[in-house]
Amino acid sequence: MKHKFSLIVLLSILFVGCSQQEDEVVITNDSELYTSSHVKLLGFSISIDNHTEQEIDYYVKIDIEDDWLSKQLGQNEFVFGEGSALSEKGTIYDLKPDSSDIIGERVEFDQQVNEDRLKQSIQDNQSVKASLISINDEVLVSEYITNLTVTDEEGILKNRDHSFFILILILILLVGTSYLIDKAVRKWLGIEKPKRQDLPKAYKWLEQGANIVLNVVLFYLTIQGEIRDNGNLIMAMFIITLTFEILLNIIFLSKTKEYLVSLIHLAIIIIILAIFIETTPFFN
Repeated sequence: MKHKFSLIVLLSILFVGCSQQEDEVVITNDSELYTSSHVKLLGFSISIDNHTEQEIDYYVKIDIEDDWLSKQLGQNEFVFGEGSALSEKGTIYDLKPDSSDIIGERVEFDQQVNEDRLKQSIQDNQSVKASLISINDEVLVSEYITNLTVTDEEGILKNRDHSFFILILILILLVGTSYLIDKAVRKWLGIEKPKRQDLPKAYKWLEQGANIVLNVVLFYLTIQGEIRDNGNLIMAMFIITLTFEILLNIIFLSKTKEYLVSLIHLAIIIIILAIFIETTPFFN
């Protein structure tokens, strides 16, 4: 009887423990910091699991609880994406129910730091605390990040180079896909593409301006290393650009029914972009 009672208590503890973990948002042990002896950067890789049935919008806040390290970074706290042109308060991340995510950020040291001193601060003193903050400023979870990886210069810069590669790949795929979609839709509707020289000057200027804005935003996200964290923004920019093109076609080319081509084109691009962003590991 005594053994049965002990077994029941043990199972109850295990069950309660598992239930609590399954109903929480957690910062996992895979989270880490990384740096290099050649580059004055400290990188953050925050691994998050959402064990709830709710979609969560959140910020990532970092607290530096060590005077020496905060002096090297020139700050004792910051929010990922804070003060950028896209968001003054910080980047809002979206975590779907029962899903995982890895959020990255990099900050610069004011000067080259001693590697041993950095390890002591992060690993021994537990000086770096990561917190997920809801859009209502509620702390969802906090954890100290003690994993530190020291890599070479090429290793710490590979994320930035990878972002440029991804941007080029995205643009090539979209341009090629758009070309094929345009040809297929025109053949289906029996609408020939108007010659560039026959288009009104105002139309050409406005269309070119919209494309320039789109490319500037993509380039900015790339040099900031934020391409992978802004998949929805990228999709929104392409949708806005194509919607603007539809309006131009309605205003300037209504007799040619060019807007029908653009409208169908937009619908197909939205579907392709949504599938690409949701299923590509780079954006998830």
